[in-house]
Amino acid sequence: MQNLFKTFNKSVRKFRKSQSFYTVTPSSISMESYEFIENYIYAKIFKQRTDPNKKRQGFYDKVYGKILNRGGQEILKKFSLKTSDTLFDLGSGIGLIILQAATTTDVGKVVGIELVKEVYDISINLKNMFIHVMKFGNFKFQKNFEIINDDFLVNSNVVKICSKGSAIFINDKIFQPPTLNQIRDVLFYNLRNGVKKITVQNYKGRYSSRISRINNVVAILSKNKILDIGRTLSYGYNVGILHYYEIYHTKLNGNIILTTLD
Repeated sequence: MQNLFKTFNKSVRKFRKSQSFYTVTPSSISMESYEFIENYIYAKIFKQRTDPNKKRQGFYDKVYGKILNRGGQEILKKFSLKTSDTLFDLGSGIGLIILQAATTTDVGKVVGIELVKEVYDISINLKNMFIHVMKFGNFKFQKNFEIINDDFLVNSNVVKICSKGSAIFINDKIFQPPTLNQIRDVLFYNLRNGVKKITVQNYKGRYSSRISRINNVVAILSKNKILDIGRTLSYGYNVGILHYYEIYHTKLNGNIILTTLD
């Protein structure tokens, strides 16, 4: 019996020693799993903040999440992000693009810039919960990402951002014209060659009888050359907005690398 205990204890020590050198490599996440996790996180965040006067609609809806995520996926495909790239999302809001880029692409770093303090606070909570869930599930994701609440219109900040960034997503709809013009002027002046830029711009129009707006998705090739690559359809809710991206078949040559979709 004593020899049996010795043998058992020896086996346990050997097993523990082997386990201390053993690490499980995080696995890539499927789009379906990502959609589930993101919708779960959004629902948790907005459920905590819901009151009778401010209801965040849509985040409990599986269809809403699928449309939202697939739209972001198509945009990211157009960027063709690599490990040497840094993606900056100007006006990142609740961080759809940067969270998805950190999870489903090979991007080296992602940075969201949100000027609205309330939305920034929500984004920070979302980011922290996102990291926790991804680590718990042992999913592969880019840990090198941050959300900034800062005045990126200050020239020194823009120069610093653009010197590091190799992909920039500009959500033009959230900025007033004077601010937007300033962003464009400063960005175009400081952006280095080879930077991939995609921007969502307002387009005058209505869709059916619902409160909605069609927006263009355009690639900025240079200050004077803009190529239309698709459109977004925004459904207006009391507070939240749903964006559905329809990307056209596009081939580009130049300083923007876009992938042709079948």
